[in-house]
Amino acid sequence: MAVFGYILAADEDDVHMQAYDLQYAGAADPYTDYGEDGQTDRPQLEVALTKLAHGDTLVVTGLDRLAPSSEEVMVIIRRVADKGAELWALWDKTSITPGDVQRASQVIVVLEGIDAAHALRKADEAAATKKNRRSNAGRPKKLTPEQVSHARLTVDSGQQSVSSMAKVMRVNKTTLWRALKTAPSQS
Repeated sequence: MAVFGYILAADEDDVHMQAYDLQYAGAADPYTDYGEDGQTDRPQLEVALTKLAHGDTLVVTGLDRLAPSSEEVMVIIRRVADKGAELWALWDKTSITPGDVQRASQVIVVLEGIDAAHALRKADEAAATKKNRRSNAGRPKKLTPEQVSHARLTVDSGQQSVSSMAKVMRVNKTTLWRALKTAPSQS
C-alpha cells in the first residue's frame, strides 16, 4: 500500500510548497509536472496513475491539479478508483475511495436521467406552444362560433339578409360571408 504524490507547479517555489504538504501526508517523492492549471499534457501524472495498484493512495494538494476541467478530473478519479486506489486532495479536504466513486457514478446516472427527462419535457412543451401559436396565428376572429351559428340560423330562416345581419352584429358583410362559408352547416 504505497502513497504516491503528484504536483503540478508553476515554478520551484510552488513545488516546494506542495511537496511539503505532500510529504506531511506521507508522499515522500512526488511526481512533478511544470506548467499552468490549464495545461493538458501531464506526463508525470500518467506515470503516477500507471504505478497505482489496489490499496494505494494518490495524494494531490487540490483536485484542480489533476486536470483543467471537471469532466477530465472525473475521468482521472474513475481511473484511480478502477485500480482500487484512493485519492486525497489535501487543500480541498477530500478523500475519495473507490466506493465513493461507485456511489457518485450511480448518482450521476440518476441525475443524467433527470436531465434527459427534463430536456424531453421542455422539448414537448416547446413543441406544444409552437403548435398552439400556429393555430392561433393571424388576426383574432371578429365573430365567435356562437355568433356565426346564430347568424346562420337567422339568415337561413329568412328573417334577415346577410347585409342586415352584419349590421346588427357590427361587422362588415364580407366578414360575415366568410364566417358563414367556413363554418360547418347546421343541417
